[in-house]
Amino acid sequence: MTDDGIIYLDEVDSTNSYCMRSYEDLSIGTIVVADSQTAGRGRLGRVWHSPPGCNLYASIILKPPFWRLDPALLPHIASLAVYNMVCDFGVENAWIKWPNDVYAGGRKLAGVLTESRIVNGAVQAVVTGIGINLNMPAAALAELDKPATSIAIEAGRDIARDACVKALFGYFETYCSTCQAHGFEQIYPAWREASALVGRQVSIAGGDRTVVGQVRDLQNDGSILIEEADGRRSSVRSGDLSLTLL
Repeated sequence: MTDDGIIYLDEVDSTNSYCMRSYEDLSIGTIVVADSQTAGRGRLGRVWHSPPGCNLYASIILKPPFWRLDPALLPHIASLAVYNMVCDFGVENAWIKWPNDVYAGGRKLAGVLTESRIVNGAVQAVVTGIGINLNMPAAALAELDKPATSIAIEAGRDIARDACVKALFGYFETYCSTCQAHGFEQIYPAWREASALVGRQVSIAGGDRTVVGQVRDLQNDGSILIEEADGRRSSVRSGDLSLTLL
């Protein structure tokens, strides 16, 4: 079923996979929403549990030209859109865990996965997938491998999925348009403020070493600046990295 550029599916392997397979047939800005996913996934090959009828699983497809919008910063843009949406729906302690997750307190609420379709060395499409725990009950959340929560638990009421879809992608499309016209620098202050990481001790694993230290800044290119115990400062870009609060 389609509605105003939104494709609704009862079940799919993953909304990202659907968009990646169908990128030639999908218009720029098409949103794909599924009631459940049989092979939902997050970053670093992790499984994204996707039971039916209780959460939001959605992807949006963008295509060049991107103008001043850097596709590498889409996870940051999407996480800011999620942050604002969940705040609107009553989550009072939300924050962005660099580079692509949204937490409520110490529990994960949402995640973002961005993938690119590249043909003959040229980017043909970029797909941003977003998974948000909407009405997942505490008993089901307790079975996950990491502490997690849902908007319903945080806000104390059931959440309408379609209202979340419209609010979420309203923010996302606004931020993308802003970045296309002015660059990420235009929304960087809001993204940095929502991160709540500056001053925290973290460990970032990835590449050829693990960086451990205090977050000194989140920079307007999307990177994170860490001061290590020996005083050395390392600027780490998003990618195949895993950040742990210490």
